[in-house]
Amino acid sequence: MRLEYLTDVEPVFCPMVRLYDFDPSQVELIRAGVLELANGSLDEVRVHELPFVIPLADCQLYFKVDNSDFGVREMETKGKLVCTLARTTWLKVAGYM
Repeated sequence: MRLEYLTDVEPVFCPMVRLYDFDPSQVELIRAGVLELANGSLDEVRVHELPFVIPLADCQLYFKVDNSDFGVREMETKGKLVCTLARTTWLKVAGYM
């Protein structure tokens, strides 16, 4: 699975986080981490550190839990992205996977 952060994506010229080149077993492993966020077992998943993820251009992606949904934000370090959602939203995300 490859992890990539693209800026200025045409035609809308906005940033995009991309996970691609994966198989169903890898999706299930990420889904398991998302479910742990939803049920309270974890507060953070470092997607870029999963053994099957190949981060391109030093992209870092963190999944985090909060009381509110903040979505994906780029932090101070270029390419460091944090997706912060409430536990109930992480449960919905797992259902889409």
